[in-house]
Amino acid sequence: MKKSSYTKLAIAVTAALSFGPSAQAAPATWNASPTIGNWEAAGAEDNWSTGPGTFPGALSSITDSDTATFLTSSGTTIAINATASNATSLGIGSITFGVVASASAFTIGTTGGNSLLLGNGGQIGISSGRTVTGATETVNAPLVLEPASATTAGAYTFSNASGLAGDILKIGGTVTGGTTTQGITLTLTGSSTTANEISGIISNGGAALGVAVTKASSGTWSLSGTNSYTGVTTIAGGVLLANSANALNTTALGGNVTFTGGTLRYGSTFAGGANADISSRIKNSTSAISIDTNGFNATFASALDSSNTGGLTKSGTGTLTLSVANSYTGNTTISNNGTLAAGNDAAFGTGTVVFLGGSPNASTVASSANVTLANNFTASGAFATFNASGGTMTINGNFTGTQQVNLTPTNKITFAGTNSLVSGFGGQGLNIGAGAGGVDFTGSTTVSGASTAAGAGYLLISGTAVSVKTGGTLTINGTTNASKAS
Repeated sequence: MKKSSYTKLAIAVTAALSFGPSAQAAPATWNASPTIGNWEAAGAEDNWSTGPGTFPGALSSITDSDTATFLTSSGTTIAINATASNATSLGIGSITFGVVASASAFTIGTTGGNSLLLGNGGQIGISSGRTVTGATETVNAPLVLEPASATTAGAYTFSNASGLAGDILKIGGTVTGGTTTQGITLTLTGSSTTANEISGIISNGGAALGVAVTKASSGTWSLSGTNSYTGVTTIAGGVLLANSANALNTTALGGNVTFTGGTLRYGSTFAGGANADISSRIKNSTSAISIDTNGFNATFASALDSSNTGGLTKSGTGTLTLSVANSYTGNTTISNNGTLAAGNDAAFGTGTVVFLGGSPNASTVASSANVTLANNFTASGAFATFNASGGTMTINGNFTGTQQVNLTPTNKITFAGTNSLVSGFGGQGLNIGAGAGGVDFTGSTTVSGASTAAGAGYLLISGTAVSVKTGGTLTINGTTNASKAS
């Protein structure tokens, strides 16, 4: 080879070293003062703690295990840069927004840009231990959840473990299953109750058995994309906020919804959409089917079947109507100013109906049709309201209340069981409001404490006994009829 050829070769090698990206580095931390806002540093570009021309991850790799850490930096908008050697994607093991006194708010990638291929077992998360300031950390790059091989399942985690209210994790790009004959599970976890959100579409992609979503731990996560994943949605802890019409896919195409310890909270778009009735999809719950209607109204028009063994809890303002007979087992609990309406005699299954909450009208049982309920009812330490707004209501079971009981007899309310009404915390044992339907006690009823029957309706006492304990009073301001049972 001629000398000039050696010179040309040396120049070519130097150019490649100066401008071509490294194939892979190692776990690395984004520099406080990066040369340029490109993930794939090249040549003299000094963006990562591992040195110039290096970066964590590997081009188009589905098995990379590197962790990229972000703390504080003057360069917070980071491109998954398109180059001649990387037209589509970058493999990475995990992304960590770590502990630092003054965290920067990073934005990684764009929704229409190159993808990040998250390796099996990979995580994207904000660490616990931040103590000074919070920041919104955003990953907008499309994410592909890549299993270890085309025949194995995959598991991935998005987490916000920060205790700061200002620390928020947002996933803005699509989240797609990688290619496998098995299924993929995405777990949303962490203790943060801030507005953690996946706004990108979650879809099965190439996962033959679909993508499943699990909400774990005590924090809150919101799904606001037009999702199409078909795996099981498991609500195991904290709150999962359904914040789009298709947050849980459609009623027809979505997978089962299973409760093992968490709460599903309705957002306005979900509550007002065509897929808010998930009753036919609720299966295999071992804890309460916990629904927070969050100020909105919803109806469950399909039966909650017997595979659900932990009962049902309705929380939040707004009304949840159970319009058919249900066969779930366990107690039915109403809390936090919630209203649960029965449209069928067996709407509440066979367990006890429990009122929780300490302020007047805190929890309400309503009727959406004429119903006769065999359940027992208890309001230990809670105010309780019976509102016969949508039809007559007959309570054949026993009722025990240790705080104020409010009755709204728009239609007739009948208590046919054994009832004990004991006022506490300044409340009245029995407070009958206005209503043309009236209230009829046909069973044995004991009232303790100041009680009032008022309004345009009436109180009909036709049971074996209605007694007022020593020190208690029963004041009748409306029409009263008393008759001895034959």
